[in-house]
Amino acid sequence: MMLRSFLFLISFIVIQSVLAQKKPLDHSVYDSWQSIGQKLISNNGKWVVYTVDPQEGDNELVIQSSDAGYKKTIARGYNAVVTEDSRYVIFRIKPFFKETREARIKKKKAEEMPKDSLAIVELGKDSVWKKPNVKGYKTPAKSFGWLAYHLEKAADPKAKQADSKKLTDSLNKVIDSLKMVIESIPKGKQKKKDELTDEYDPGWYADADGDESSAATIEAGTELRLRNLQTGEERSFQNTVEYYFSKNGRKLLLEQSRDPKDSLSKIVVLLHDLRRGFADTLSRGGNEFKNFAMTDDGLQVAYTAERDAKPKELEKFYKLWYYKEGMDSAGILTEKTSVGMQVGMTISEYGNLEFSKSGKRLFFGTAPIQAPKDTSLIEIDLVKLDIWHYNDDYLQTVQQNRLQQNLQQSFLAVYDFDDNDIEQLATPEIPVVYQTNEGDGETFVGVTDFGKRIESQWAGNTRKDIYAIKVKDGTKKLVKKDLSGVIAASYISSTGKYIMWYDYKAKNYFVYDGDSIRNSTAKIKVPLYDEEYDSPGDPSPYGVMGWHEGDSAVYIYDKYDVWRVNPEGKINTIGTESMYPGKSKSSVSNITPTGRMNRFSYRYLRVNPEQTFFSSSEPVFLKAFGDSSKASGVMELSLAQILLWDSEAFLSFGLSAIGQFNKARDANVFIYTKESFTESPDLYLNPGERRKTKYLNNSTYENKDIKLSSINPQQKDYNWGTAELYKWKTFKGKPSQGILYKPEDFDASKKYPLILYFYEKFSNGLYTYHPPT
Repeated sequence: MMLRSFLFLISFIVIQSVLAQKKPLDHSVYDSWQSIGQKLISNNGKWVVYTVDPQEGDNELVIQSSDAGYKKTIARGYNAVVTEDSRYVIFRIKPFFKETREARIKKKKAEEMPKDSLAIVELGKDSVWKKPNVKGYKTPAKSFGWLAYHLEKAADPKAKQADSKKLTDSLNKVIDSLKMVIESIPKGKQKKKDELTDEYDPGWYADADGDESSAATIEAGTELRLRNLQTGEERSFQNTVEYYFSKNGRKLLLEQSRDPKDSLSKIVVLLHDLRRGFADTLSRGGNEFKNFAMTDDGLQVAYTAERDAKPKELEKFYKLWYYKEGMDSAGILTEKTSVGMQVGMTISEYGNLEFSKSGKRLFFGTAPIQAPKDTSLIEIDLVKLDIWHYNDDYLQTVQQNRLQQNLQQSFLAVYDFDDNDIEQLATPEIPVVYQTNEGDGETFVGVTDFGKRIESQWAGNTRKDIYAIKVKDGTKKLVKKDLSGVIAASYISSTGKYIMWYDYKAKNYFVYDGDSIRNSTAKIKVPLYDEEYDSPGDPSPYGVMGWHEGDSAVYIYDKYDVWRVNPEGKINTIGTESMYPGKSKSSVSNITPTGRMNRFSYRYLRVNPEQTFFSSSEPVFLKAFGDSSKASGVMELSLAQILLWDSEAFLSFGLSAIGQFNKARDANVFIYTKESFTESPDLYLNPGERRKTKYLNNSTYENKDIKLSSINPQQKDYNWGTAELYKWKTFKGKPSQGILYKPEDFDASKKYPLILYFYEKFSNGLYTYHPPT
């Protein structure tokens, strides 16, 4: 009896132990693993919108209030936008994943695939307005109250009738076959004639003869609807191809194609005034319109158009059309024969059109006139031969890869409305031109490696020449020749007053002020280049954070810190005397002086996509990352102060990895994702509460941010794992780090197989979440 009880007890313990064990991960559960996709916060900071996306299957769109008092989930919602007044969220709804997958398996045509729907939710309310068969929508970038949505092509009733005829013909063939079978059956086994007629009479099926669609069809746009979000009233525009709101939401620009049912109809470009409720016709008739541009206020419009060529003409030339409020219609602004256009150049159909911020300039692309194709040669008789010369800029494989890019290459030109003239800024010899002051700068910057590209075949990069280009007259001045280094748009001051570059050989940044060049970072005694670069060649710099207002300073990174540098070598005047107690001011100053000491790196977080420079009156957000601990955080910094770890307030900090940081435009409220090896990257909200931490002094940090999502709850049922930092010294005595991953049920008394991966450096990913894939 005792033996039986003992065996029962042992069996019970074993069974409970087995039941307590977590399941191993396998391929069957991978598709259900979720991640946070799109994430938005309203301008007033009161609403958060995000998607929860599985690896495969149907996602969810979540609408949530910042105080967690309201939450609404919409199946398959995506591509959302919160209106500027923080009142509505507009989004698309996908078809069921299963339906789309089956349609793809059956290789259905694009027009036969399941279509999206459009949905609108008034924030805080439960009702959802939906519209099926929508292929896209737009709202004004800097205004509210209007929505334009583009419908899919309506089902063709003739096509349906044709399909019906095909079905009828197929059924008739089946019926004929059945008749033959029936007739072959012995008479005694046949049904009565009237029974046969009732069940199989082909006359039951409609005949679609004469309803076939015409072979000659005209490609047309589809219906566009303009909706007033406040009143729900809508206006329809037929055959719409393209449409754009002005940023201020007062104008709607649209192109309507020819009506396929009307042979006399023409392409029309309209500018609809949303306040007055009527449209001006800018152009009527032509072959192709593209590259539409509009000023922020909608008062000026430009586009390229080809309106004259016949269908079989070998050469087609585009012209630049322009409209300003008050004109009867758009007129030709420039073409290949206009004064100021270089001989042999024409308006490029591939060049982007863009107005300067003030609207006083219009930028467009030009391209060399291509020789017409020789149609007298028969394609099948042509011999195609690739010839490469050792003095070519690029290897033949690179030339083939760049062929389409080269055929569509355009060169920047500008039309100045004050002077009514054209200046060609970029050329084949100087193909890259950086604009300044949002297109209104006096000086632009040209960069070229023309004549030096062959060395890229063995060096990996090229030497470059830098030019200062006067926009008024297009004159170019050589600033730096044969630069072996880096220059980018962020290296040029916001007004164009200074041109800065990094020199690989000198390992410093140099600034050109219009007259002379100076080494602006010579006083910085720490490396400004990648300290751990371990490949042949020159290490790249850590880069530039940006420029201060009025070009009074530029902010430059080293491995850990941010340096404020006066571009003219003068003493920095930004901030107050209390910033540097006991220290003399200099032309360079470290605004994060504890970074290298504590081995914490600081990098700028761009929360305002339209910010072009920094100012002392607006805060800057920095992401901090611990090189030793792998801890990370986000802090708010005033550029009028220096950053001291023990006195600076953090918005978030912890032993985790922080993802993209979004800020409400009109409120100090933030959303971000936070993750670790064992915690999925969930979404959190920070209500603008700043916290102080002395983490480096071994004090505890408490994170009180609001957790908005809770994805992958199923993870608790599976044997996951742990991650820990592992440190050692290399054969040369250099400290090194790695990550040691172990099973969640690791038993130190057992032996396990071990995989070593030593290529590249991944220890900074200690707190990175790895979903099963």
